Amino acid sequence: MSFTKHLTKIEFLLSKEISAEFNKEAKFEELLSLKSQLTEKLNELINADENIQLQIKISEMAADTYHRMKNIKIEGKEGEVNCKDIFANNLMEENEEFDFDRVRNLWPLETIGINPDNEVPLSDKEILKLFEQNTVYRHKRYETRLLWKEDSKELRSNYEIAKRRLLGLRKTFEKNEELYLKYDEIIKEHLRDGIIERVNMNLDKNINTGYFLPHHAVVRE
Repeated sequence: MSFTKHLTKIEFLLSKEISAEFNKEAKFEELLSLKSQLTEKLNELINADENIQLQIKISEMAADTYHRMKNIKIEGKEGEVNCKDIFANNLMEENEEFDFDRVRNLWPLETIGINPDNEVPLSDKEILKLFEQNTVYRHKRYETRLLWKEDSKELRSNYEIAKRRLLGLRKTFEKNEELYLKYDEIIKEHLRDGIIERVNMNLDKNINTGYFLPHHAVVRE
C-alpha cells in the first residue's frame, strides 16, 4: 500500500474511531490509547522513515479531529432558548491549548538527529564555514584547526594538576607492566607519525608559559 493510501485509510479510521469515542464522552487518555494502537499497527506495515512521517501525520489528524468534534459538541440545540417568537443559540468558544496540541509537539522531539533541521543558527553557520575552510586532506588523512573562541581568556598554569596525574599514572604502570608497554608503544608511534612532538623547555623557569594536558590511559578490551 502506498504512503498516500496509508494516510487516507488512517485518516478515515481515526476520524471514525475518535468520533465514536467522543460521543461517549471519552477521556483524553482513551484517545491517546487509540492513537497508540494505530501507531503499533503501522510498525508492521511500513518502514522506519515512512513510519515517522505517518506518526506525525496521525498526531496532526488526531488534533484536527478532536477540534472538529469539540466544535460539534458546543454547537447545535443544546444552548437553544425559547422566548415566545424569538429563538437564540448560545455559542461558547474557549481559546486554550488542547492536550492533543501538546502531544503533537512531542513527535518532532523524537525525530531529532533523523530529520534535518530547517534552520541553522547564524553562529553555527559561521563555525561550519570556518571548519570547512581549515580542513585539508593531507597524507591520506584529514587535518583541521582547533576552533578557538575569539574572546577566550588565557589559561592558567595547571602544571601541578598534570604532575599529580602523571604520578598516579606511574603507580598504575608499576602494577600493570603490560599496560605500560602498550602505552609506551603508542606514544612512540604518535611521535613517528607527527601526531605529537617533543617540547624542550626548562620546567624550573617556564612552568607558566604553557598548558600541560593531564594524561591517562584509555583501555579498550
